[in-house]
Amino acid sequence: MDTLQPTLPAQTLRRLQWALACSGAGTLLFQAIWFRQLGWALGNTVMAAAATLAAFMLGLALGAGLAIWFAGRVKRPVQIFVIAETLVALTGTGTAVLLLGHWPSIASWLGALLEQPVLLQSARFWLAVGLLTLPAVAMGVGLPLLTCLWNHHPRLGPVLGRLYAANTGGAMLGLAAAELLLIPMLGMVNSLIAAALLLLSSALLALPLRRLADPADQAPPAGTATQVAPDPQEQPSHPWLLWLIAAGLGLLMLAVEITGIRLLSLQLAGTSRDLALAIVVVLMGLALGSRLAASWTQRHPHASEGIALVTGGAAASWLAGVGLASLGASLEPAWARWLVSVPGLLLPVSLCSGVLMTLLAERLRRDGLTSGIASSQLLAANAAGAAAGAALTGSLLLPSQGPVMLAVAVVIGFVTLSLVAAVGSNRRVQWLAAGLALLIAAMGVRSLPSLVDQQVMLAAKPFVDADRAERIALVHGRNETLQLLRSDFLGEPSTWRLVTGRYSMSSTARDSERYMALFAWWGLALQQAPEKSLLISYGLGTTARSLLADPRVQQLDVVDISPETFALASDIHTLDPMDDPRTQAHVTDGRFFLAAGTERYDLITGEPPPPKMASIVNLYTQEYFQQMRRRLSDTGVATYWLPVDQLTPQSAKAITAAFCNAFDDCLLAAGSHYNWILIGPPAVPAPDLSPWDRRASLYLLRRAGIESPAMLWTGFLADANQLRAWIGDIPPLTDARPGRLQLRSPTAQELLDYADWAAPSVARQRFFASDWVNGALTNSQQQAVAELWDWQPVLNGFVHDAPIALVDGILDTDLITPVLWGLGSGWNEQRIAGNPELTPDSEIDRARQAFHRGVGHLARREPDRAKQQFLRALEADWPRARELAVYAACRAGQKDAAGDIAGPARYAFRCW
Repeated sequence: MDTLQPTLPAQTLRRLQWALACSGAGTLLFQAIWFRQLGWALGNTVMAAAATLAAFMLGLALGAGLAIWFAGRVKRPVQIFVIAETLVALTGTGTAVLLLGHWPSIASWLGALLEQPVLLQSARFWLAVGLLTLPAVAMGVGLPLLTCLWNHHPRLGPVLGRLYAANTGGAMLGLAAAELLLIPMLGMVNSLIAAALLLLSSALLALPLRRLADPADQAPPAGTATQVAPDPQEQPSHPWLLWLIAAGLGLLMLAVEITGIRLLSLQLAGTSRDLALAIVVVLMGLALGSRLAASWTQRHPHASEGIALVTGGAAASWLAGVGLASLGASLEPAWARWLVSVPGLLLPVSLCSGVLMTLLAERLRRDGLTSGIASSQLLAANAAGAAAGAALTGSLLLPSQGPVMLAVAVVIGFVTLSLVAAVGSNRRVQWLAAGLALLIAAMGVRSLPSLVDQQVMLAAKPFVDADRAERIALVHGRNETLQLLRSDFLGEPSTWRLVTGRYSMSSTARDSERYMALFAWWGLALQQAPEKSLLISYGLGTTARSLLADPRVQQLDVVDISPETFALASDIHTLDPMDDPRTQAHVTDGRFFLAAGTERYDLITGEPPPPKMASIVNLYTQEYFQQMRRRLSDTGVATYWLPVDQLTPQSAKAITAAFCNAFDDCLLAAGSHYNWILIGPPAVPAPDLSPWDRRASLYLLRRAGIESPAMLWTGFLADANQLRAWIGDIPPLTDARPGRLQLRSPTAQELLDYADWAAPSVARQRFFASDWVNGALTNSQQQAVAELWDWQPVLNGFVHDAPIALVDGILDTDLITPVLWGLGSGWNEQRIAGNPELTPDSEIDRARQAFHRGVGHLARREPDRAKQQFLRALEADWPRARELAVYAACRAGQKDAAGDIAGPARYAFRCW
């Protein structure tokens, strides 16, 4: 017999726990699939995700509300549970199949609202409601109905605690399996089948119990319960106070999840796996807490009197968790940060939440409600609060107030719930607990801003140290935390870096500036009339500035999910690209923008966040590139970022295969280092050389190291046929198989393999063997490219301290930039060092200024002036100053001076 209800068949509770575990696993697997698909259709911003989550939680609340009606009328609750689980399997699969085939149509319906954010958010919510309500309602019905079997048992906590623990434990395993195994290894379709099978397994496990009813011989009227022996010190609670606590708990736990994920993005890689594991920790805490509370309420009849105490403990747990996350942020390696920060931040508060759900159920039962109605009311209130929490925190509070104020609000919220619990009780211990929670909050809340700021500072520390930079601005944006860093040269601003979360999202350092500018110049050089351009992801405006330097561009639409990016980048430009009348900003994600609109562009380019970050895989799939092709004119060009230093060869080839499946004549070009560029040119190439004839664009071309059209083509790596040979039998990255993008980083050997494949000598052979190149360039143009190919390692950033022989060869051409870069200088350094009004205070800085001036004179073929500057640098024993002074004297024909400067030193060159 069941120990909690002797009149039920043996193993009833155990069988139902297994059924609920399968139900939870299938539910979270379905949810993982739906949320990915709704990201395609509704967008992958925080606000879009908040609308989807709110709609889902609203469905669960409606389901639990429907269970209240069923609980007083249904005699065989397990039978309804079996029907509900089957309905979830069928409708859940149907919803996923619908989204899989029709997400572009859904996005296009929203296209008219792109520039009306309030209406767009409302439409997202109601579309999500329409798609998810039926399966979510069926999900919400099951668990509370099962407790009807214990309607006449005087205790609800031990029952609901075990059932809730099984359900959330299954959900934990389902989500972990979805993100770690099923979706990466089997793909979306097979994962969908697995989710349906889990729900059907849940129904099958419960099926033998379908005829079970409350077996009491004399059942009391519906909605009443067997009386519990009254406690003379206990007064009935107001049910609405308990509902309020349950709703507040749901709201606050959603706020905890959203705030916690934002804080953890400052420490972790930010992959979908990281975010999923954070939610797994929350579910683990809920499961453990409810199971512990089940034992507590079974052993101690008055355990529900501890509601205020546990709620206060949740406030203290959250405060301590933020502190642990700050401690973890300083740890290395990454796994150590994860082990301290993720469980420390999320597990204790989630455990308290699981305990509270069970205590609240027990309290409602002790106040005279049947188990089924008490459970239904509790879960309906909790899910409704969670729906409100998703809507408020994701759509309003986080975008407007940032994670610091939200973290403070969570503490205040838990303290408020503790006070509410005390109001509903006449026990002094409740008021003591509430007072203690208030004291803890008063002491701890003041430290939260500094704890969060410490995590923010540590997120940017690697870049601050590497660049010797300082933080100029910090913004907690609606989607991410952004920091603008500045590096000075000789005391003057030189380069800037935008850090989002723990990633460097954009930089104006010369290597970054080169490949970002090349996104624009390749697209501009391969067509005659690039009138309309689309830029996906703004960064710091390098690509936008290059596009606007060409007067042929009459319209530039810029898409970015973070409006804060535009404001931060405006501080670094003398002429802000966003102030150009040709430019229009669109605050949304690139994939949604492409799918929602119909306007065609002559040039589409993009440098999205790193591919392995959460949801960014959606910007690298074949379906996404097909949307790019759909929005491109017949003679248009697409360019896209391929950061192979972040990708295994299999991942890089899968992305390239996806791109080439959308663009038949795809090309691949080198940018800088391992930042490669995918290019989708027109079928009939029509190169245009006009950008090199304009003074404004020529300056930016020189800054990017492409001083002539031939220099652009020295970046060629492969055409479509050569790429397909490189890809081999690697399948493309698709929406249905996101796991083809591997999360591991490439090994040292794999990076060497990339370098060997892209080596200038090998790329030059592919260049001359390319049918596409032969159709685009004349023989004389190809020969001009061949003569400049030797300088490609300098331009690609692999040579920073060029030997004199290499410099001497470059100086025999009319190129400037390779000389600067080969000797460790650049255009920013030249601008600052060449300022006649700048007089550094220290001897080292004066030597640094002289050295860079010398490099500039040498690049401009002024060897005598270069020699003088190198001699000034030599006074402070600046590295390479003597060697370059000797070489400059030789270039100037001053043999005796060269010998005098060299002295006893021996060099590979000699002119005296």
